[in-house]
Amino acid sequence: MVSFTSFFNSRKTVAANPGVDKPLTLQVLFRGDRDLETKHLQKSLRTYHRATRSAVCKEHQVADPTVNTDCLVGWQKHVIRLIGYNAPVPADAVRRCARPFFKSEEVKKTLTRHRRHLRLYYVGYDTNPFEQYVAMAVLGAVLADFGAEVIMNHSACTAFPVSYLTGNKTHTDKMTWLRSMPLPALYCGLVKYAGGHTPGIWMRTHGAYKLGLTDIAVVASRHQEKFHFDLINSVLTHQLVTGRSLEPGITHRVGRYITLRLREPDRHEAFLRSKNQVYVAEIVA
Repeated sequence: MVSFTSFFNSRKTVAANPGVDKPLTLQVLFRGDRDLETKHLQKSLRTYHRATRSAVCKEHQVADPTVNTDCLVGWQKHVIRLIGYNAPVPADAVRRCARPFFKSEEVKKTLTRHRRHLRLYYVGYDTNPFEQYVAMAVLGAVLADFGAEVIMNHSACTAFPVSYLTGNKTHTDKMTWLRSMPLPALYCGLVKYAGGHTPGIWMRTHGAYKLGLTDIAVVASRHQEKFHFDLINSVLTHQLVTGRSLEPGITHRVGRYITLRLREPDRHEAFLRSKNQVYVAEIVA
């Protein structure tokens, strides 16, 4: 295993981990034309949080006329590659992320009207995928000062306002805020479906497998959507914190009063199936 210290000197240089084959990625959308200067980005990162005081930005020469930025950003174990395009995200990716559980009118406008975007690739040395996502969320929060409006997670079918990543005055620690956000908001997504023989709205996560977790589906009436969102977040968070995998047929306690039983989708619920494991969660008590 290659040590990250061989490649990353906290205040002089930064280099990608050559062992990263399929990096996690997020996309950041802009409607304006403001240029991203790496020296200003480095300064903003260094003042963002005590953990990022040693942040370094290393710019690469750009030969592609459609690319306006190509640089590496690093602090501690984290290294993120930023590639900026003078073009919107491809339409199929926008359609995929236009159906999340959270979708404000402002997010819809940015998805359809944005003019430029940045792709963030985690190419650092932290092996925990959750911490990799948090590091990219840090960069998303900093990019709010450079005109970023929406952060997308294409593999999770979700899009989210960048402004939410910055927290507010009640959140004393910015890193704690990013780590405590509901998992289905950005780190994995939650999409609503109509289907199957069960009346109600199906809510199914996407991209939880990228975190090493099992995707979850539930069915809810319209007035219970927020309750079931919190329920799904609790199940995902339990997996993340304990490291325990879920198994069908076994009951799981959520909080003080709710017991769930997980099962695999049946033959009438083919719309829930995918190449990655998905379990249906049903309240039994």
